[in-house]
Amino acid sequence: MKKVILALVPAILISCLTAVTFSYDGVIRTRAALYNDMNESTDGRIDNRLRLGMNSELAPKLNFRTRLQFGNVTWGDANAGGGINSAVRITAYELYLDYLIETINTNVRFGQQYWADPMGLIIDGSFSGLIITLNDLIGFKTELGLIKGLEAGNFDNDNNYFLLNMTTSGRTKLGLFGSVYHMGNTNDKSVTVMPHVDLKIDPVQIKATAFMGAHLNSTEEDQSSFGTAIKAKADLGLFSLGANVLVVTESGIATLFPYYLNGLYIYGYGLYHDGVNLYWNTPYSYNTDTAISAVGSISIPLNAKCNLFGAAGFLKNQGIEVNAGFEHEVVPKKMKIAGYAAVGRHEITEVTNFVVGTSVVVPF
Repeated sequence: MKKVILALVPAILISCLTAVTFSYDGVIRTRAALYNDMNESTDGRIDNRLRLGMNSELAPKLNFRTRLQFGNVTWGDANAGGGINSAVRITAYELYLDYLIETINTNVRFGQQYWADPMGLIIDGSFSGLIITLNDLIGFKTELGLIKGLEAGNFDNDNNYFLLNMTTSGRTKLGLFGSVYHMGNTNDKSVTVMPHVDLKIDPVQIKATAFMGAHLNSTEEDQSSFGTAIKAKADLGLFSLGANVLVVTESGIATLFPYYLNGLYIYGYGLYHDGVNLYWNTPYSYNTDTAISAVGSISIPLNAKCNLFGAAGFLKNQGIEVNAGFEHEVVPKKMKIAGYAAVGRHEITEVTNFVVGTSVVVPF
């Protein structure tokens, strides 16, 4: 398999370079973290990766994109390419064609592709599937999608995810997300309806959603749930204040590959590290009790290149956390370094956890 991937890489590069137009983008990331786990054992690790995207116009209205990941290597892990004389893995996260049907102003995209819902609560990642985008349907950008979750050799046993997302354009964006998840391997279905808004009224920006989830089970009683997620930020000049609140009732919503950033490093996903994640485990999906995550944050710019930040919050039935750090643009818009530290206390086990880390990000 490794030889096949290595053979495909130059073929993809040649096809991109011989296209009518060609562009590329990418991010190089290296990060390190020292932390203790729920048993109070201390460990530390360093990892790095390169994600390289290539865009090609093969013909008018026909585009091709691929996004390759080199690494995501944990230093010293021979199985992942981080050991002595071990090879770095190459993975394709995107590999799709996009065709514009000009007469109806509609794009058809099929293959391996990236997509995310407005909050990353359900979907934020790559998948195999089809996205049809009606660029202007009565003022809405409308996306219809099929995500292939599982190919079981029989359509009745396959897992298929169907989605609809409608969003207005402009300074204030209004939208509606809806989905049906048919799990053929268990004959269960889940339905989610999620209106969302992105509101900007200087100096405040608010992103919010309310959602309803229904689980239609073949062997158990059907369940339903409700919830809301709100992210707010106020730029007050000398500093900025933020709030991140998530509340979901019992049974929650069905997720595929979520990536919800709540701003915590021990009790959630933080901006500069998502790999510690001791207690998060997507607490709003099929949860047995009401899930609540509430975080307040502050950001203080020192100058055009350096910024201090901090946050404090809690995850219901888990614990509380306080974190702080800095970010500095070493090369404007090209290289950023960040450092952070967090401490948290578990309300049940009374274990005190910590994490100290740094991250270097180079977008291009």
